[in-house]
Amino acid sequence: YLKNADDLLIGVRNYPEFSYSEIEKPVRNSNLFSYKDKYLNNGGLEGSKRELPAKLTEELSKKIISLVEEINNVIPSRGIVRYDFLKIEDNIYINEINTIPGSHALYLWNNLNISKYELLSDLLDEALREDLHKWSTEGSDGLALKSAKDIQSKLG
Repeated sequence: YLKNADDLLIGVRNYPEFSYSEIEKPVRNSNLFSYKDKYLNNGGLEGSKRELPAKLTEELSKKIISLVEEINNVIPSRGIVRYDFLKIEDNIYINEINTIPGSHALYLWNNLNISKYELLSDLLDEALREDLHKWSTEGSDGLALKSAKDIQSKLG
């Protein structure tokens, strides 16, 4: 929470290629974008009042997109994710990366002529075509757990 901050949301996907949605500014009922505002009123985010696209300067829009690209290069994701930012004046702060947004943030793509059908079809195609991440225990030899006489001593 940042006092007097505006929420800004953007959808991101890496399949079939890296792309991002328009930036949204949710219109909230109070100073705080509450859980009730976000998920319960008007059927959740998809039915909420919003500025889409958000009325931002070109400089702020570019700053958000640059942050999205930078974060995505470090923490690539699968499917559709929603990046939530907070804005105070010209300062932008990342609030969260929501990997399973309640509505998959499909509405964020409406103005870009990408249909929900196309987005969902791409999600399925990505799931079927991409190699699944092979998890590794490399670097986790279990030594700490093995040296504990029981789980209670491990928990402290």
